[in-house]
Amino acid sequence: MIRKAIDWLDVRLGVRDLWEQNTTGYLVPRNINAWYALGTVLLVLFGLQFLTGILLMIH
Repeated sequence: MIRKAIDWLDVRLGVRDLWEQNTTGYLVPRNINAWYALGTVLLVLFGLQFLTGILLMIH
């Protein structure tokens, strides 16, 4: 039943191609792990803190 619904959506919307292009089509290097992701999150948070600090200083 679920398979028929997925096939029906795929015929009309191209869901499988969209899914493969946007999620499974990207190759990720083998050395990427959780520490790289957490480092990126830390960098974004420091940037946000810097930006809000500047805005508070102006205010």
